[in-house]
Amino acid sequence: MDERAACFYTETMASNENSTLTISQRIERLDWRAIHDSLWELGYALIEPVLTAQECAELIRLYPCDDNFRSHIIMARYRFGRGDYKYFKYPLPLLVQELRESTYPHLAPIATEWHKVMHSRCVPGQAVDFFVDMQEARTNSTNAIAPSL
Repeated sequence: MDERAACFYTETMASNENSTLTISQRIERLDWRAIHDSLWELGYALIEPVLTAQECAELIRLYPCDDNFRSHIIMARYRFGRGDYKYFKYPLPLLVQELRESTYPHLAPIATEWHKVMHSRCVPGQAVDFFVDMQEARTNSTNAIAPSL
């Protein structure tokens, strides 16, 4: 991420009010009905900032150090456009783990609705069950395609 982007993210993040709340509390305060409706209507949803400037800066500082990541994707290689992204190694940074655990119960029902419409299997209600399923899929089939989450 270039320096200008890092400045944008850190300067436009959540207010000081958010710094007194846990990540889970901030996630709970989001308007999940509006998020649900927007995802169905538009395919995306805009939310208010959740992370503080300090939390964003912490994540940005991790990016240059490859030791924090298990995989680095250069998007142009796969004709996905420009840029790159990385998958964190386990154990995940606490901030990322808390974001994952606190958003999952809200997003899993939406994903299940989408899967039903697409005649696919349901998404487990708990994040831990989802990741166990993905690990089993990787273990039980050499050809299994499972997301790297």
